[in-house]
Amino acid sequence: MHTDLDDLRVCRGNRIRALRELHGMSQSELARQAHIGQTHLWRIEAGKTGVGDAVLIDLAKALETEVADLFAHRGAA
Repeated sequence: MHTDLDDLRVCRGNRIRALRELHGMSQSELARQAHIGQTHLWRIEAGKTGVGDAVLIDLAKALETEVADLFAHRGAA
């Protein structure tokens, strides 16, 4: 069954991927900077898994943005 949580995960994953690509980063580079495995990042970007607060903070730092920007499209990207 498809849920609103699934939609949130997919939207967040798409946004993280877009920001990563905007910064010219590979998945392995972002994963390294965010202190997570590349497979975990792939699953996040694909909307296949939830993400804890600590990982969101590390992703935002690595992407030089705010955590809120990982959830909503604000301007270009």
